[in-house]
Amino acid sequence: MLVDDVRARVAEVFRLEYARLVASVLRIVRDVDAAEEIAQAAFEQAVARWPADGLPERPGAWLLTTARRRALDRLRRARRAAARGDALAYEAELGAMDGGAEPMDPDAIPDDRLRLIFTCCHPGLPADSRVALTLRLVGGLSTGEIARAFLVSEPTIAQRLVRAKRAIRDRRLPYEVPQGDDLTARLPAVLANTSGFVYYVAITGITCTGSADSKVVGEAVARIKRHTKLPVCVGFGIRTPEAARAIAESANGAAVGTALVDALRASLDAEGRATPKTVGAVADLVAALAQGVRGAKQAAE
Repeated sequence: MLVDDVRARVAEVFRLEYARLVASVLRIVRDVDAAEEIAQAAFEQAVARWPADGLPERPGAWLLTTARRRALDRLRRARRAAARGDALAYEAELGAMDGGAEPMDPDAIPDDRLRLIFTCCHPGLPADSRVALTLRLVGGLSTGEIARAFLVSEPTIAQRLVRAKRAIRDRRLPYEVPQGDDLTARLPAVLANTSGFVYYVAITGITCTGSADSKVVGEAVARIKRHTKLPVCVGFGIRTPEAARAIAESANGAAVGTALVDALRASLDAEGRATPKTVGAVADLVAALAQGVRGAKQAAE
């Protein structure tokens, strides 16, 4: 395979598998930074090997296996270096939890993404840090992409992520799905503001320089709708009425942010103040986007 083709395939698998890789590795190494580092190394290894070896039949399984092996090797080295009995016991515990599953079968490996979500949304973390950390670890967004979503500087988001990871490590926040009364108490932090609709982050569009891939989004929305009766709204990467219409063919709605900010910014004067064109510029874009969504719904009737 050509390197460019491999990079494109790795990028696609990254969107689908990043959260699962981080979640699975985190259960082994119990350190967020280390888990991200190992997951990234697995993707880099794929870019290096797949052009010569060919694309694996199951790329996600290959990456999951590679990342977990790296994590276990890291744990073993730490055990040998420090002669730590607790690391040895934990390694044995991991083997028991996995039940000896063949690591190349991802269906036989516990899916730890729910653990990851509860950790990111732990009430011991500030609310803004919970959202940023969830977008980073579960959504796979970069620091810059999260900053653009929050309309804040990249260093601000970087500090939120650093503080959140430090709090998880220093306070030893549990990496687990809570049970019983604890689950009841923790659910609001995870399900906050989700009673109205499911907001699907179109990762293919988060660069804010292009449009979300309507085919990929449509497949994801179909999967989501199989598990919930809530309407599904898609956001990120939607800039034009045509893009809004394409997304609305599968989703119940489209959330637009960057395009509106750009329209607003373009209407301001040299000192950043509103002009007579400001309201009209934003209103016209909203009307055009809404017409795109309505067009998709009318065509489906």
